[in-house]
Amino acid sequence: MVLHKATHHIQGADEARVILSLAGKTLSASKTAETLDDAVYAVLDAIGREVQDYRIQRRGVVKEPGPRPRGRIVRLFVDRGYGFIETDARREVYFHAHAMQDIPFEKLAVGMVVDLDIETGNKGPQAARVIPH
Repeated sequence: MVLHKATHHIQGADEARVILSLAGKTLSASKTAETLDDAVYAVLDAIGREVQDYRIQRRGVVKEPGPRPRGRIVRLFVDRGYGFIETDARREVYFHAHAMQDIPFEKLAVGMVVDLDIETGNKGPQAARVIPH
């Protein structure tokens, strides 16, 4: 978040700006207001709406025809909220806690069999959805 306090006495010139990098997308919002507090509240509200729209879009990920790929969880970093799955095709796929469906991330274990939807992330393949099998 970038905050800019106007140095002159211009009403409504204080600005707050947020740039948020997500998997495959960068969201940004910028708001000006009479006070820096008002600008911060406005920009957080705006970026919150952008994140909601992004989440709705992500939920609409269209899976490829045929069965979902299956794999096993091979590494978990519970304290950091992510892990890796090795697919039956021996492909290693990153996944984040937010990709989990039908089970809390904290209940996962190495060796657990899962089905997943794979998409291209910033650093390679990543799971858009992970469903326990």
